[in-house]
Amino acid sequence: MDEKRFMMGMAAKVKVICRTGQKNPRLTHSGNRTWVTVIESVSAAGVPIPPIVVINQGSAHYMGWYAGISTAKGDVATFAYSPKGWTDSKLGMDLLVNNFEKYTAPVAKDRWRLLILDGHVSHMTWEFFDYCLSHKIVPFCLPPHSTHLLQPLDVGLFGPLQRHYSNTLDEAMESSDGDTEINKGTFLK
Repeated sequence: MDEKRFMMGMAAKVKVICRTGQKNPRLTHSGNRTWVTVIESVSAAGVPIPPIVVINQGSAHYMGWYAGISTAKGDVATFAYSPKGWTDSKLGMDLLVNNFEKYTAPVAKDRWRLLILDGHVSHMTWEFFDYCLSHKIVPFCLPPHSTHLLQPLDVGLFGPLQRHYSNTLDEAMESSDGDTEINKGTFLK
């Protein structure tokens, strides 16, 4: 299980080619500074866990965020919100109970399961660990400042996803002369 935060309308890294001596060259962007957190869980046992959890910044769900989003039959995406668009201990517990436990317990058949995660504050609560131990889940926290190397989802999923998002965003900015409005609905597409 791992999470990645995206700032809508902002590419990860950019290179700007400009004349020699020009100070502070910048790439034009939409100016939107809204955060969206994407959480993914995968199973080494081949158990399908809902493909994605998206945490939008806000105080409630709004229909416009999800307009135009369709999923194939059987695909389930989980959507949540928080004031800052980041995961917190409540959302961490919801993910553990409603995603990980719900979809891995039937396959585990009362055997222990390993949950690899980083040391994010949302998974470092007594409630989280107590739930894990009482449901035969071994939470394995990766060492701090090493997840970019050790976390399989950072390397195999979120790295390529960030590059694709940045490339798509750059193309949209170029084709619209920097006048692209990235909102929650556009981000999800």
